[in-house]
Amino acid sequence: MRLTGSPAEIAPSQIAANDCRSRTAYSTFRMRLLPSETKLLQKAGAELLHSNGIDEPLTWQPTFRFSPDQLAALPRRDPDAIDITAVHQAFLQDSYPSAKQIATACETTSEFVRYILDAHPVDRPILTIGPRS
Repeated sequence: MRLTGSPAEIAPSQIAANDCRSRTAYSTFRMRLLPSETKLLQKAGAELLHSNGIDEPLTWQPTFRFSPDQLAALPRRDPDAIDITAVHQAFLQDSYPSAKQIATACETTSEFVRYILDAHPVDRPILTIGPRS
């Protein structure tokens, strides 16, 4: 998930998300990961890098920061300025909302919603099913 910045559709053919349905399923999977699942995947990714002698962070981040003037000149708003709590609340309002539905509720883009949910997964209760009466 974070081990590569490459799009899912250019992965090896056995696992590539090379059609709309596969890409949607992969995007939905990523949006619904719990924080604990994300931590386990990050740990596994870091261990994979380490075991192969790669001394790099799991997620690359640029070392520079934009000035306020540079940010203002960008065609879209800064994704870090989006209210994470509002995205989480919109996510929890419906049983399985799409990124587009959340983006509409938060007045942003689906891409920003996916970015927020990837960086800050929603912690939600696990549904348990009890015995039938």
